[in-house]
Amino acid sequence: MRSPMIRSLSFTCAADAWRSLRSLIPVLTDSIWGGNTTDICPVGALTTSDFRFGARPWELNPVASICSHCPVGCNITMDTRREAASGGRRVIKRISPRQNEAVNEIWICDKGRFVHHFADAPDRLTHPLVRRDGRLEPVSWDEALDFVAGKLQQHKAAVAGIAGGRLSNEDYFEFQRLFREGLGSGNIDLVERRLAGGDVVAQVGIASGSNLLDLKKGDAVLVVTANLHEESPVWWLRVKQAADRGANVVVINVCETRLDKHATHVIRYAPGQGLKTVSDLLALARVDTGTTGEGDLAAAATALMEAQNLVVFYGAEGLTYPETDTLARMLANLLLLKQGEGDDAKAHAGRVNNGLIPVWSYANEQGAWDLGIHPAYGPAYKALAEPGLSAADIYAGVDDGSLKALFVMGADPVGDGLMNGRGKLSFLVVQELFMSETAALADVVLPAQSWAEREGTFTSGERRVQRYYPAIPPMGEARPDWQILAQIGERAGLGKPLIAASLAFKELAKAVALYKDMTYQTLSRVEPQWPIISSTEFYYGGTAHINSQGLGQQWAAGAESGVPAPYDLPAEPKPTSVDGFRIVRIPALYMPGTLINHTELLAQRVARPTLYLNPTDAVNFADGEPLAVTVGDETFDVEAAVSDSVPAGLGLLRGVPGARLAGFEPATVTRRPVAELVAAA
Repeated sequence: MRSPMIRSLSFTCAADAWRSLRSLIPVLTDSIWGGNTTDICPVGALTTSDFRFGARPWELNPVASICSHCPVGCNITMDTRREAASGGRRVIKRISPRQNEAVNEIWICDKGRFVHHFADAPDRLTHPLVRRDGRLEPVSWDEALDFVAGKLQQHKAAVAGIAGGRLSNEDYFEFQRLFREGLGSGNIDLVERRLAGGDVVAQVGIASGSNLLDLKKGDAVLVVTANLHEESPVWWLRVKQAADRGANVVVINVCETRLDKHATHVIRYAPGQGLKTVSDLLALARVDTGTTGEGDLAAAATALMEAQNLVVFYGAEGLTYPETDTLARMLANLLLLKQGEGDDAKAHAGRVNNGLIPVWSYANEQGAWDLGIHPAYGPAYKALAEPGLSAADIYAGVDDGSLKALFVMGADPVGDGLMNGRGKLSFLVVQELFMSETAALADVVLPAQSWAEREGTFTSGERRVQRYYPAIPPMGEARPDWQILAQIGERAGLGKPLIAASLAFKELAKAVALYKDMTYQTLSRVEPQWPIISSTEFYYGGTAHINSQGLGQQWAAGAESGVPAPYDLPAEPKPTSVDGFRIVRIPALYMPGTLINHTELLAQRVARPTLYLNPTDAVNFADGEPLAVTVGDETFDVEAAVSDSVPAGLGLLRGVPGARLAGFEPATVTRRPVAELVAAA
């Protein structure tokens, strides 16, 4: 579906014959890859608008990093320079791709290239704040930490923690350690869980050593309930490349995606029939049952089972969280089906270029699963004898008063519409970059460093642990999240805090078997890659930075040590009743949020709240008309967008952050009152 929004990217172009005239050419495009043209331009005539006339290349200091916006884990380089306008402070001048042929080759999407501007935003938090007489006032770190530790210990029988999904592995490890060991509470979770199955991925995830670049004719890729172009763009690009090389690509979704035109099989199901469709696919693929069939689904099953290598992506589009748990197990069983005869029979799990890849909502959600940011699992997926409260239960406890203290780190549950204010909390502490809606209600606000100001590690959806490095100095007195947590932990009796992220990772690796062979040194290892870039003596592969600071390490899935037994599944799912008009939330690459909202350069690209409708459902509405969508007790203000590609009876809700929607929700759609529109204007 083509976005109704016009997006722009400006380049400076200088023709050889007219270098003195330097013309500015705006390019109107829906492409999310436009910035890559500045990397591959052989003469440097094209520059991104935020870097134009900003610095000379030889003035820049390149620093290796990892993109923090989606689970692909693209390798990037941040070029920095000291700026007089910033008081001599080093700032990020541009971001470029860093070669990693197993991850992003030499490509990055425009979101990964430009959203870094939030790190230098003038409204960053710079000092600890404590509420006094109703106002948040600056205090020293010691005073703030003493106060937080005392309050958390006072309420530790009724304390909970909520974490965002873009934090580092070091942060997550210290977070769960503070709560479980320091406070005796297992009430920790991510701010919002849309996709389950981390424990399944630990067993049948794509095997270590895999590279999507190796998929070709005779192989297959299955993408289920995920829109890779909007959620994980480089994965979309790599699957498209696999299709170009002859691999079979099967897409299963309720609505159109940009991958459809590159797929060999597109399976469209009716709202509410997602699990039933995958269950039918699994039945058709079971060669031992003798099941046969005709039609698109049978043809897709044949293509998948005849594949030499099979990679499966799965997401949460149109499904509830419990449904995604069932989906993960169904897809695992599909991968565990053995093909061939006798000793030659092999499953599509535990082998290179085979396995499951989750399309997580956040950049380090995989790391959060691995490190135990889950009410039912500790680090390394150790099941807990006494599970804690889930995020939904925590928000309910805030409302009803059963929880007394809440620690929110790197998340904005109030701004995202997940938590109704501070409810009946006695104490709220927020650790953040900006004064979010949740932070504005807090008793204590602790300023954290952005990923560009510190070092740490992320774990991608392919379970690749990668290191990133500090590029710019911290804002004011901001500290790394893991350090703040360790200093609170010291006050809660956990011993002296570690003084470096590398030491924090060392402790993490000792405690978490999945990471046992990893150190900052091993994560920094490199090896020759092809094509060789940045050299005129070899094939010219673009001007991305050579990777000299680490390719990362994948931890091995359980199936690599022995293929597990198939998962038990619930009774055959029946189609969910979806009578009447329904809406489903669909992803947007430029979804409004804390970081992108502080990146002025992308203001025109941020997804506007939009409801896409089939013409039969939009007979009373005009394209672009302001509408009100009501789901339960929530109402969203949106614009109408009419498209033949939308299934009749279904509305696709895009660009609405915090919409508490899961699956296909009944909804009513009305025109917004004229008086309301005038007031909004």
